[in-house]
Amino acid sequence: MVKLKSSVKQDHIDLREKDFLRKEITLSPIAVAVDRLRLARGEKIMVLILEKKPVFQEVNPFYYSGGSK
Repeated sequence: MVKLKSSVKQDHIDLREKDFLRKEITLSPIAVAVDRLRLARGEKIMVLILEKKPVFQEVNPFYYSGGSK
């Protein structure tokens, strides 16, 4: 959730998805979605950021072929 700080003087600000592509927020974004692009004082908006995370390959995978364990 995002809302305006009380120190902001404007009654609203216009946002872009690009505003959330900052290294303080995300390092490996795949997509950003903002439910509304105009944020007014007292309102909250939802921002979703999808990130790409490394997938570690298992060194010794376990294969079960049926029968008793």
